[in-house]
Amino acid sequence: MTPGSRARAHRGARNRQTRSSVPSWHGRRTAAPASFMRCFADMAVVEVRIDVARSPEEVFEFVADRYFENVRRWDRDLVEVTPLGDGVMGLGARAVEVRREPLPRRGKRPVGRTVEVTVFDRPNELVLAGLDSRPGHDLYLTRWRFAPLGRRTRVRLRYQVGLPFPFVLGTPIFKLRNHFDLKRRLRRLRDAIEG
Repeated sequence: MTPGSRARAHRGARNRQTRSSVPSWHGRRTAAPASFMRCFADMAVVEVRIDVARSPEEVFEFVADRYFENVRRWDRDLVEVTPLGDGVMGLGARAVEVRREPLPRRGKRPVGRTVEVTVFDRPNELVLAGLDSRPGHDLYLTRWRFAPLGRRTRVRLRYQVGLPFPFVLGTPIFKLRNHFDLKRRLRRLRDAIEG
């Protein structure tokens, strides 16, 4: 067997495996559709930053410790956030967010999502992950980083969303739209903390 024929055989086996896992949209839904969708998913990553005239401890307290009460001050698309459990922000804390998100051919509509704190590293980092996926967003991750910069704090906000096929085709538009939206959110955050 030559190297070229070995590669073709491997590709053929992989294609057969993919074809056999095509989901049936009419029957009972199993684990196959999720794995099928992830095969074609691409991660859309947008990262923005801003400098805030406060210490990392103050910024972390405003953003992370008091997230449930302050998040609507900088995120205007958030309709409501409801903490689950005791409502104390920390590692493993969960909440239900309802936000206005653009949906194909429907404009901005309220969409609910359960989020969980997966990293709570005082005063350096906060990571929120979406637990329930929905059509158009297979994976959802928001990472906040707070770095000292003299008397200021550099805040980095990284937004990561898995877009399954066919939504992945709009990745460049998604990234551009979200870049400007996240910059606007960080400016509102800075104004709320400094003001």
